[in-house]
Amino acid sequence: MEKKRSIKLKFNPSSNTIYFLTLCCKERVDYFGTIDNDKMLLNESGKIASDTIKWLTKEFPYIVLHNHVVMPNHIHLLIEIAPLTEQLSKSTLKIKSVSQLIKIFKTTAAKQIHLTGNTDFQWQRSFYNHAVSSEVSYDSVYSNISNNAQKWDEDSLK
Repeated sequence: MEKKRSIKLKFNPSSNTIYFLTLCCKERVDYFGTIDNDKMLLNESGKIASDTIKWLTKEFPYIVLHNHVVMPNHIHLLIEIAPLTEQLSKSTLKIKSVSQLIKIFKTTAAKQIHLTGNTDFQWQRSFYNHAVSSEVSYDSVYSNISNNAQKWDEDSLK
């Protein structure tokens, strides 16, 4: 398992574009792995989900990934849709909405997971979306994502 980045990006109150997102597997089936000794152990599908998050941030460079975790049956993301830089604004890149980005992520991850033979995998419709509006909220969400595996027994999405 890869080591999490220890430097926390700061909340920028002027951007108002930081989102806490939760994406669940259909019927909350544990498709992505298991929790063992307070650590998330990703299986092949979980690694695909994790790799697809990284792919998404490379494919759409205006997405800033502040934090994320792949859990057995859901994913939490803390992302920022960054303002266009001069370089990006000169490109043909079109800014997508959060809903469009999640649809792209879910479709890409599901196709890759299905190719491994896990044809039963499905996402739950829609996703939880919350705009983070304060530094206190940001710190709380960031911490909860970072510590999600340790709190698995208490998780309402379990």
